[in-house]
Amino acid sequence: MPAPCIKELDCLIAVGKMVQTTDAEGGLVESFVEEQKVWAKVRNHTGSEHALTSNGGVGYSSKTIFTVRYTPSITHEHGVMFEGEYYDIQKPELYQGKREWLQLIAVSNTADGR
Repeated sequence: MPAPCIKELDCLIAVGKMVQTTDAEGGLVESFVEEQKVWAKVRNHTGSEHALTSNGGVGYSSKTIFTVRYTPSITHEHGVMFEGEYYDIQKPELYQGKREWLQLIAVSNTADGR
């Protein structure tokens, strides 16, 4: 597979971390704290759904690969915010073992709330 072309990086993504804070009523709330924006090539890889409850609740998960220019500060402790959805980086990989491109293999999990 050939290396990505710079013009294929056509989606602006935010890279950062989820942090827990306390809201006004003392409850814990998770918030995304952006550390940097980078241009990426986005490729949907796989998706699945599974039952959450006996009342018909369904959970969805999808694996997406974000290819970005190599940035050593992006690790598995980060996540990606793309089109309003949070993706947890499972594994950042060097593309073909070279420090030119980085593939962020990330998973998004959602539920339908039943």
